[in-house]
Amino acid sequence: MEELTEKIAEWLGFTIGEYPEPRLTPDEKAWYDPKGMFFSGFKHFMDFPNDIDACFRYIDPQLYKGMTYGDYRNFMQKWLDSFTRGDAEYLHEPALALCRAVEKLIDGENAPTSKIPTHCKQIGGSESSALGR
Repeated sequence: MEELTEKIAEWLGFTIGEYPEPRLTPDEKAWYDPKGMFFSGFKHFMDFPNDIDACFRYIDPQLYKGMTYGDYRNFMQKWLDSFTRGDAEYLHEPALALCRAVEKLIDGENAPTSKIPTHCKQIGGSESSALGR
């Protein structure tokens, strides 16, 4: 799960950096959000797959900002279906279900453009993903 958290954090614009003050273990790193807010190291960073509040604080606004309303609505409906309609892997685990869906989106963004499904391409023949990155 730590790998999934890191993948999503980097997609959201979080960065890894030095602590702002001297540490007993100088090689220890910290997370910074896109606005430069400091998080106290990896142990205290958000656990997106297990924290639905963190998902809605950070992931949901990024999705909404980067998609058309229709794409966002469809994405969220598929997410809801994944943990409410019997998908055994995600049953009653909404944060994990959302993180796995976002992971698929991220992996699609990093795929060669020929592999991006037609419905994810922007209108007008652009080869970029629906998030415009």
